[in-house]
Amino acid sequence: HRMAAEVDRGEVCFEAVVPIAPAETALSLYRKSIPACERLVTQFLAACDAQALPAGRVVGAGGRYYGRNSVQPLKAVPPNADPAYLERLARALYFPPHEPPYISSGGRKVYLLPEAYRQKET
Repeated sequence: HRMAAEVDRGEVCFEAVVPIAPAETALSLYRKSIPACERLVTQFLAACDAQALPAGRVVGAGGRYYGRNSVQPLKAVPPNADPAYLERLARALYFPPHEPPYISSGGRKVYLLPEAYRQKET
């Protein structure tokens, strides 16, 4: 993005697409995006050297900023939550060393891990 006063509102100069697999976790998606980010930075630096930053497409609606603490309320899961929701949440919030989602039971936290992670451990 070119810098703008609002989050995610600057023109997009470079972008990449990273496919998201059905069982993707936050950590696996982060790792998968690193090579694409490296390519984008290389393109950006080359364009800066050539003083030829491309005109970017204008982003429509305003963006949103989610601070790292914004997911904290999502981590305390009610014990009667839908199993499909639990799996999605476990994948969405799986990013060690950060605390995963959990269900409170007897004053203790029972952590929810993605199915793919549990299968690797057995």
